[in-house]
Amino acid sequence: MPRYIFLLSSLAVAFGCTVESQPVATKAPSNQSGSNASPVASDDVAVTQREPGVQADFHGQSWTISGEVFDKNGELSDGFQAAAVWSSNGVYWNEAGVVPPEEVANVWKREGVLAARPANLAEEISKGTFSLTIHDRPRAPVFVVNMDHTHGGIALVERSATGHPVRIDLTPLVRVTAEIFCPEAGRSPDWTLAQIYVVG
Repeated sequence: MPRYIFLLSSLAVAFGCTVESQPVATKAPSNQSGSNASPVASDDVAVTQREPGVQADFHGQSWTISGEVFDKNGELSDGFQAAAVWSSNGVYWNEAGVVPPEEVANVWKREGVLAARPANLAEEISKGTFSLTIHDRPRAPVFVVNMDHTHGGIALVERSATGHPVRIDLTPLVRVTAEIFCPEAGRSPDWTLAQIYVVG
């Protein structure tokens, strides 16, 4: 039965990720040493040639998001990852960011492992600050997590905000799991893909 896992910030709205109906939320566990199971958020877990959110009117256009990340104590965060696109199935691309043919079949075998897509990963400029280049769309969600994936935050940023740093506060994250069932077929589908986007 297909299962998917994703993260929600306790103070954030829904964001781009794979998810199923009838969710059940549980508190996100701490990352144990040696464990590769991470809470998940993703708006691009399908192997596709086009990034989600790309709009024809903005094709070939780029702009930059600058941001500040604050930890649970209200201090600039020392160690985080920020990106506009995340995988909920771990790293299935090579160093060039390309999905090799032999990896396609493995994409769905690492459910619940969080990884930022390299082409959509922000550059950490200094403690608690980042810069992220956005291509081909007028707005983008920025999801940020601390290094152990227990706290995070999200913001939907418009192109008009260029030059104005966005503030993202890291708050406790929860793990949400769900299953899809098709009444007409009387079973779960062989595979599914659902997406949730930031409201705004």
